[in-house]
Amino acid sequence: MTQTEMSEELFSLPASFGQKRMWLLEQAGSGTALYTMRAALRLRGPLDPGALERALTEVVARHEVLRSVLRLDGNDIAQVVRAPGQVALPVVEVPGGLEAAVALAAELSREPFDLAAGPLLRCTLLRLAEDDHVLLALVHHSVCDGMSLGVLLRELTALYEPCLHGTAHPLEELPLQYADYAVWLREQVASGALEEQLAYWGGRLAGVRELRLPADLPRPAVRAWSAVSAPVKVAAPVVRQLRLTAPGGGVTASMVALAAYAVVLSRWSGQSDLVVGLPVAGRPEVDLEPLVGFFVNTLPIRVDLSGDPSFGELLAQVRDRCVEAYSRADVPFELMVERAHPDRRAGRLPLAQTLLNVQQSVPLGLAAITGVTLEPVELPYTALQFDAVADLVEQGDAVTGHVSLSADLFVADTAALVARSLSAVLRAASAAPGTPL
Repeated sequence: MTQTEMSEELFSLPASFGQKRMWLLEQAGSGTALYTMRAALRLRGPLDPGALERALTEVVARHEVLRSVLRLDGNDIAQVVRAPGQVALPVVEVPGGLEAAVALAAELSREPFDLAAGPLLRCTLLRLAEDDHVLLALVHHSVCDGMSLGVLLRELTALYEPCLHGTAHPLEELPLQYADYAVWLREQVASGALEEQLAYWGGRLAGVRELRLPADLPRPAVRAWSAVSAPVKVAAPVVRQLRLTAPGGGVTASMVALAAYAVVLSRWSGQSDLVVGLPVAGRPEVDLEPLVGFFVNTLPIRVDLSGDPSFGELLAQVRDRCVEAYSRADVPFELMVERAHPDRRAGRLPLAQTLLNVQQSVPLGLAAITGVTLEPVELPYTALQFDAVADLVEQGDAVTGHVSLSADLFVADTAALVARSLSAVLRAASAAPGTPL
């Protein structure tokens, strides 16, 4: 997709709160690919790259945000929507198999986006063999989130066969566009409809201090933003037992993981009052579910480990604070930061320096393609904007995933130690949930 193929600009609207933050972050870290969302899908069987390219063109035509760029307009940031155009899907020969394709995906992921020039979506078809391909989609976070990547892949697979055979596609017309959501959220804030929620966050986060994890390496003047990771695996019986320990019940596997992660962070940092960022979908209405866009919101959950509580008591606190936060999740993270007035330092993210992302393991819901086997390809972290991230998947009550640390600050052995500590805290708490931490 070249700039000339998308040169006509249809209209301009104020950017969403999240897009403004992304624009500002990109200005501070120009030349990096920190905010690139990635998805890869392996397609084994006879494939027509031309039909896949036409399907991709149709997806971009359906979602205005994939045809948008972000520009400074006076004192504000605007999202400029361009007219639909042909979207190119280059085919690259990769003779070294899947491992070589994953390595090439990492290399392509490091190429930054130009938010003002666009396009903010790049797709490449990696050909491993005549009947074996990997589709790589790279999208800037300002126009996409994790849920949106699923939408993108589902629509691509649903549109492939209609584009192959020249028949009508089965997808319904979208009820809204991302820009409609951005306008609605601005109106909600301007009208005062979110004031109670804003007041909650201002009070809950008052006086919060930065999380300071003892680094293995001196903090560099210029960061590379790479990551070191280690796997985490917690058996279902452990999580199931812990869900029953909090008085009053109502505990989810993600709450169990958050409580254990807070224990590890507290022991590591020596701080008993800390904040963990918890991503949520940010799609309060069903009409937003089929859209591509930057909807995800981050809830800064403040956890208090003072007074030597038991794990069961801590879990009850985490449950209550998560429930409070979920009911006030309409407030964009950017406005929480404004209301909380945290200390700011160059090169440091405000409020939350660590993230816990717990997702449920659900099928992608890809449309079947005749004679082609579809399989998502896991891509390892190539960039990390937080000091520490626990990225976990909930499968029933079992929890698996990875702990990733900034390679600018930590060595691989520390990531492995944190991962082991997380599992050890959960096992110990399961055996004796009433024992003080």
